Amino acid sequence: GLDLTIKGASDSPVTINVASTSSSLVSKVKDFAAAFNSIRTAVDKVTAYNPADQTTGILCGSTETLRIDSDLTRTIGARLFGVGQFNSLGSVGITLDKNGQM
Repeated sequence: GLDLTIKGASDSPVTINVASTSSSLVSKVKDFAAAFNSIRTAVDKVTAYNPADQTTGILCGSTETLRIDSDLTRTIGARLFGVGQFNSLGSVGITLDKNGQM
């Protein structure tokens, strides 16, 4: 957004330059991706099953944890309506790889 406060009149012309910057947006998207990947890694760790030594993560088989994992994936792939040109995270280049990481 842009906020403009006019404090008074001027007898001479006033020039206002407005430029967009994507650096803060890119930084926020990177932070979001890092947080998402951290959650995904933690969920993978606590729900893991190792067939070699038959060990499991502490929440392996937990329906609640599997639901969180499923909801996260569905949220990233969701299409939103009535929000303009960009109706999904995928439409701005945010997608998941085969391992569920951004």
